Amino acid sequence: MKENRGGARPNSGPKPFSLSTNQVKELLRTVKKAAKKHGQSIDDILVEMVYTEKTTDNNRLAAIKLIKDLSAPRISEGGEADRTLGPSIYLPDQKPTLAAVTDIKKAKKDA
Repeated sequence: MKENRGGARPNSGPKPFSLSTNQVKELLRTVKKAAKKHGQSIDDILVEMVYTEKTTDNNRLAAIKLIKDLSAPRISEGGEADRTLGPSIYLPDQKPTLAAVTDIKKAKKDA
């Protein structure tokens, strides 16, 4: 007969982590060791690939794309700024009138 005597304590044991996090840490350690050994970082090699004439066009474009993808900010839609702006299309009874536009219309009528 099986006995149940409580089980493990809450929050005991190793902390959960994703496998990808552990793999990234290991990769970064390996890259750092190789950079020390060879005297060049990955960034140096990528930039060198872009500017060296020996590099084929496909490899040069791949290096440029990688640098641009990693250095350009990622803009996500639906953020706080979008929520404060409100909708871009209004119903006719909710449509706000802009003072500048009405002033221009009045100026045209007066002219």
